[in-house]
Amino acid sequence: MYRLLIVDDEEIIVNGLYEIFSSLKDLPLDVYKAYSGKEALEWLSRCRIDLVVSDIQMPEMDGLELLELIRSRWSWCRVIFLTGHSNFDYLYKAVQEPHVSYVLKSEGHEKVIKAVEAAVVSLKEELRQGDLKRSMDESMGRLTVALQKDFLVRLMKGRESLSPDGGLFEKLSIPLSPGLPVLMAAGSAEAFLETEDYWERNERLFAMKQLTEGYMSLRCKFVSFFDENYRLILLMQPAKPDPKPPEDWLKLVVLVNGTLELVQSACKENLKLSVSFVIAGNHCSFETMAEMYRELAARLNFCLEEGIETVTGERGSGHTAELEKAGVKWSAHLLIRYLELGKQELVSEVLNGLFVPLKKVKSMNSPVALEAYYRVVLPVLSYINSYGLMEKLAFRYGMHRLTKADSFESWELACGYVEGLVKILLEIRQEDQALARNDTISVILDFISRHLGEDLSLVRLSEEVNFNPSYLSRFFKLSTGMNLSDYIENERMERAKEFLCDPRRKVNEAGQMVGYENAASFTRVFRKKVGLSPVEYKEMQRK
Repeated sequence: MYRLLIVDDEEIIVNGLYEIFSSLKDLPLDVYKAYSGKEALEWLSRCRIDLVVSDIQMPEMDGLELLELIRSRWSWCRVIFLTGHSNFDYLYKAVQEPHVSYVLKSEGHEKVIKAVEAAVVSLKEELRQGDLKRSMDESMGRLTVALQKDFLVRLMKGRESLSPDGGLFEKLSIPLSPGLPVLMAAGSAEAFLETEDYWERNERLFAMKQLTEGYMSLRCKFVSFFDENYRLILLMQPAKPDPKPPEDWLKLVVLVNGTLELVQSACKENLKLSVSFVIAGNHCSFETMAEMYRELAARLNFCLEEGIETVTGERGSGHTAELEKAGVKWSAHLLIRYLELGKQELVSEVLNGLFVPLKKVKSMNSPVALEAYYRVVLPVLSYINSYGLMEKLAFRYGMHRLTKADSFESWELACGYVEGLVKILLEIRQEDQALARNDTISVILDFISRHLGEDLSLVRLSEEVNFNPSYLSRFFKLSTGMNLSDYIENERMERAKEFLCDPRRKVNEAGQMVGYENAASFTRVFRKKVGLSPVEYKEMQRK
């Protein structure tokens, strides 16, 4: 989904184009409108913008000034200027910039639609071409890269400290200032968990890293690397040499959020991977980076549950920190990851792989068998404690034998006991997920009900529930079975019917109270939904 911003100081032009592009089902557009350069700047600072259709001459801000602001925030954004015949000399300067085109106002809406379609094709082609991909051969095998990753992982884990002069940053080609805080993000592709081939997994991981670096390279100072759990870690600082004001860091959060959305699209387009990212809401010092890392790792596990999600917000609770320290082997770690994601079939598959050989052991005193058993039990116990599930389990399953392998007559019975416990844990996890999903939907529905006459764009709603806008749309459809835009339209029409039944309300007033500034647009949507025009419906109710 690409975000289109329409900018003009003439309200009738903005509203007309907004209605046209909002009704086009073949173009993947999320449409926004601004009636001045100042309002356009607010949208550019608030979320990622991919296309802008703007008048080239406005009272507060001309097209070149707006173009400069667009480039400073979203450099890939396509800009289409609407102009009259008298503006050609002025327009010539603007179209020298990349990704800028123009349409004469006299050419009509069809020409504007074709220009936007061409811009969308251009954006898709940029993703498809992968000129952001860099050759793996140029960087794999370099000693500096390996040492850089090792140092950063140790620093992130709290096992390394910075030297007073920060000289090691320069030696390891780390393009960050050791005396400044950093903004941290973490990403993961769920497909990697199910990839058994070592070479294939690392090849695709490297391609994912290269795509991310390509998009981030011109936005800020950053370094990226993988931890031992195949998470891509990003450490970032504003491009300014001395970013002290809070707004510099806030701008970086917004910039990173929008950029990583494009990384997700690029990974989907080029690598066929669904990637999830979690972005810290606050920057942190290098000294406190280990704590932030544990919290982001915990939040990323939840983020992987459904499709692609980018989350920006406050720091997480850190309740899976103990799992991060457990040091369990890969298979047991997979078990916990799938358990956290509520994936029943995959949990069963991993448990089966761990327990089938164990069930064949005859002696209950076998040291190897004991190690294999506790290799599973200890992470499960850590999971229970991390999520505070002991009290819930007390009423559903006897926990007293979990750490007492010698209380079972055979390993088959011991494994069956753990399998029963994991089944209960899955049920609890799925119940919690359903409750969380229902709570989120309730918040969205309540907000829509109370603000039907206001801005109900995906960006506005996503800010209420701290979701990525694209993910919110998919989440709502998955949870309710209907499109979010259709639900909002239906609710507006139902509320409009209530207003039209009131003899004191005029038709135009009813439309404005449910978010339709344009009377013609209100009439068109109302007739489509109800089968009557608002005037006809009001007259019918009067009779």
